Amino acid sequence: MTLSVIPRRVLVDEVIKIVVNKLMPRQKVTIITQLEEDKKRFYSYANFEADRNGVVDLGVHPSLSGSYTGVMPMGLFCSMLPVPGQKKGLRLIKKDVTTAMTFDIGVYDGVHHVTGTRHTTPLMSCGSVERSYLAEGVTVQEVEQGNIRGKLFLPKGAGPFPGVIDMFGTMGNIITFRSALLASRGFATLALPYLHYKDLPKYDYIHIES
Repeated sequence: MTLSVIPRRVLVDEVIKIVVNKLMPRQKVTIITQLEEDKKRFYSYANFEADRNGVVDLGVHPSLSGSYTGVMPMGLFCSMLPVPGQKKGLRLIKKDVTTAMTFDIGVYDGVHHVTGTRHTTPLMSCGSVERSYLAEGVTVQEVEQGNIRGKLFLPKGAGPFPGVIDMFGTMGNIITFRSALLASRGFATLALPYLHYKDLPKYDYIHIES
């Protein structure tokens, strides 16, 4: 039995092809995906039945149960949840966009209902994929001009580029994963914080004049 994950390095908005080959016809398997990011752990899983050729293709065959159901090529990634036993309310937010997220994928025989990453069923095959927000060639510049603080993400090349100002809500600090991906797709993007960042205000009420 073989697990194919193609490609192995992608931007986070790209589709990954996941195929399990050389199974028995109609064999049932469970595919589990795991991620550790910033000391936080996330997982998802889905149960499949191979076709008459012994193939499970996530872009063709539906998940019968698990973290999602139906045909979703990227279902294992968009349905990830925090591993139980951690702090409540965890969210998967990429803080350091200069590093990729490595997702580990494992295939197990039979149908399993997974509540975490510990299980006793033998692993049949495994693989991994790196998903990034920052494309090669994108540059990042710190911005400190007047009372403006932030980070400017510039696409590779001479430009000119369309521009975007990227602001989040009352979370505070600076959140850059969206800016990095926009720059990776050709937009000059300014990640613009306005709370709890460097010497910016610490309170949650900001008056914005027109």
